[in-house]
Amino acid sequence: FSSLEQEQKVLTMSVLKLEDSEIKRLQAESAEWCRYNGLVMREGQVASLTLTPGSVPKSCVKLAQDLAPAFNKLIHKICGDIEFLLKVHENVPDDFTQRLAKIVKIIDEEGGDPQKAQLGIFRSDYMLHESSSNDEPKIQQVEINTISASFASLSFFTHNLHRYLIERKWIPGISVDQLVAHQSLDRVCSGLYEAYTLYGNKDAVIVMVVDPNENNTSDQKHIEYYLWNKYKVPMVRKSLTDIGERASLNPTTKACTIDGSEVAIFYLRAGYTPSDHPTELQWEARLLMERSLAIVCPNIRYHLCGTKKMQQVWAIPGILEKYLTPEECKLLRESFVGLYSLDPKDNPQEIISKVLAHPADYVMKPQREGGGNLLYKENMVEALTTMDDEEKSAYIIMDRILPPAETTYFFTKGVVNVLPGVSELGAYSVMLADNEKDYVNECAGLLLRTKAEGVEDGGVCSGVAFLNSIYTL
Repeated sequence: FSSLEQEQKVLTMSVLKLEDSEIKRLQAESAEWCRYNGLVMREGQVASLTLTPGSVPKSCVKLAQDLAPAFNKLIHKICGDIEFLLKVHENVPDDFTQRLAKIVKIIDEEGGDPQKAQLGIFRSDYMLHESSSNDEPKIQQVEINTISASFASLSFFTHNLHRYLIERKWIPGISVDQLVAHQSLDRVCSGLYEAYTLYGNKDAVIVMVVDPNENNTSDQKHIEYYLWNKYKVPMVRKSLTDIGERASLNPTTKACTIDGSEVAIFYLRAGYTPSDHPTELQWEARLLMERSLAIVCPNIRYHLCGTKKMQQVWAIPGILEKYLTPEECKLLRESFVGLYSLDPKDNPQEIISKVLAHPADYVMKPQREGGGNLLYKENMVEALTTMDDEEKSAYIIMDRILPPAETTYFFTKGVVNVLPGVSELGAYSVMLADNEKDYVNECAGLLLRTKAEGVEDGGVCSGVAFLNSIYTL
């Protein structure tokens, strides 16, 4: 399709070379370590991971960390501008997005939410990009997740696994000093604790809103246990159906109770797809949470701010300047990749023509969260030539990022595959703020996920990406 794919092959690099005997030892030791330390999925199966850490330049690590507070501020400021937030999404022909916007309107018409502060646990995902082997690598933003940013726990344990293997001298060529310190589990729990303290009732609980059929329960349960072990804060698991059926609001104070406990925080690890809302009951639960005194993480405005449409809009010249300082605008733009609207009112024919001429240079992205929703190459061409204008406007076009690859030891279901791998770098962040002040605004650690070169879409839970840790070159 394009010269980009052939150029990517030139950039493929092999940092670590392991003998068969070394691979077998890592395979056996990693499996045992994971089982005894909880690096597993729902049925106790070892999580898909790499046997050795992935390399990321120090400059890229630092930039990802520096970007996090600025993105936090941008999201918080935009969500305070409800007129702009709703205008951005008014023509998005996606029923799910419009239901979110409808709740924003209802709460605004009722005088705004009664919560003391807004809590966001976000993750901005980047890929390294090198247009040629002579260029310094840089990170470019793939997306920002404002709801259910997962793997803060399991990535922490992946880091600890790799640290253990290096300390035992079973991974040659990498020192412990090269590993990037991992703090996401601690900082995410710290953010939850700060919001819990701000709520002000030590007898209240944090409700983690979950999918009853969740496969990633281990990642979630580690947060529950860490909160209790460090802070003695109780967390309980409830589905949107549970909340819709059994939660209630005090008509005077707006305090929310469920199963006899007052709720300080609703921490959503579900609710980001239409399948999480099969009936009106689940939407009623979302509205009830927004009307309650409980701090909702994320509230409906933060959730809506995570759409691909918003990502495309804030890349438009002049938008960032409405909310950030010149220095912050310059910093964020270092991570931006080309983003293009398919809304008919934005005259998208020029970008559509470019995509049809060079489809391997672009990707087509819907509003929907989660892996497996992107369109590439032939599928993208078919969509652009068969969809009507309204259907196309539910998507945006993004320049294809060209990541370098390195030899990777993929470990899943007891099997090791040695293949070129490309990685996605995620930066967690915590934002706790009200209209007057920021209580917390910080980067909350980094995540690395790696997939085989040439695999185009999908995450860890869909069996495509593998948990990894970071060492710097």
